[in-house]
Amino acid sequence: MSEYTVYSISTVFHLMMSKLYMKKSNSPSIVICQAINPIISEIIREDNDFSDYLVIKRVKRSKNKLISALKNRSNIQKVKKFINQRTIERAIIFKDNDLINQSITDIAVKKGAKVTLMEEGLGLYKKPQEGLVYHRQNWIKKNLFSYPMYRNKSQGMYPIVNEIVANNPQLLPSEKIINKKVVEEKFDQLSRVEIGELYNYFNINDIQFSPLVEKRKVVLYIGQPFSEFRSLSLQYEQKGLAAVFSHLLKDKDIYVLVKPHPSEDIRKYEPYIKDDLVELFTEYHVPAELIPAILDIDLVLTGYSSACYYINKWYNIRSLSLYNIFFTEHSNGWIFKEKIEPIYNMKLINNITELDAYL
Repeated sequence: MSEYTVYSISTVFHLMMSKLYMKKSNSPSIVICQAINPIISEIIREDNDFSDYLVIKRVKRSKNKLISALKNRSNIQKVKKFINQRTIERAIIFKDNDLINQSITDIAVKKGAKVTLMEEGLGLYKKPQEGLVYHRQNWIKKNLFSYPMYRNKSQGMYPIVNEIVANNPQLLPSEKIINKKVVEEKFDQLSRVEIGELYNYFNINDIQFSPLVEKRKVVLYIGQPFSEFRSLSLQYEQKGLAAVFSHLLKDKDIYVLVKPHPSEDIRKYEPYIKDDLVELFTEYHVPAELIPAILDIDLVLTGYSSACYYINKWYNIRSLSLYNIFFTEHSNGWIFKEKIEPIYNMKLINNITELDAYL
């Protein structure tokens, strides 16, 4: 009987990295998809590399906690049934502070499988807000609603995960590596053929851009949900955006392509996309890492984004962090600052005028 690897996917980044990881694995693969973006589940359904798949609907937050708990129980039971139908060798997750991924971890460990947490962003490198504390699940939720054994807010703190795969394991907080194997795994040496395979996989052949992009320097701006995730107030985020875009648009030889984060409210960009030299990229099935395969990019700007690491490694394109433009020492996100440059291989600029040296 075959031993399967089960992947848990909720974003195009997860799907892209899973496809790369599958190339290194000899075991057949199955996937559990809980993506908000419906295109991701459509891609998975068409993918014959997955032996089987389960698509579950993400439970939205509700004031009615009983209804939410019942919906969560239904999803957890579907996951349990899906995994228990076969022998599992390994479970690969990208978050361990997510209810479904915690449930996958519990089920996999009970079946004797290894659980690997893959790096997906800066959250893994952040010191846990709960400290070195493992909270057991509420008895009612665990026994009546099938919730997982533990609950943790911080990524990297679910205690029965066996392994963490990270680009920079030496920067992981000590609290997160206790009783875990830590592996350095970098997908930073992709060939043109491998990038071409991803290009075809995500079906990005027919994407068109404004003719104004021709003969101009192209800046890729990768957005982040700062105000949506309450790392920053909307007022301060809008102030930062205004500073960045007003400076860029002074130069009519610059074309700005905005790649919003899936969790962003894109209305924040409305004042800027009125300009013909700013375009909003809303092809949400395309990972930001593959945009330079479609369009020649001269520079990437963002607060911070894991995409910058791969864009630099795969295409040798410079990325600049606008972190200091948005955040101050009193902002909720300030704690990330010292890790941005070493983790994502990008330079922090201190003020908006420093951009001129790179444009």
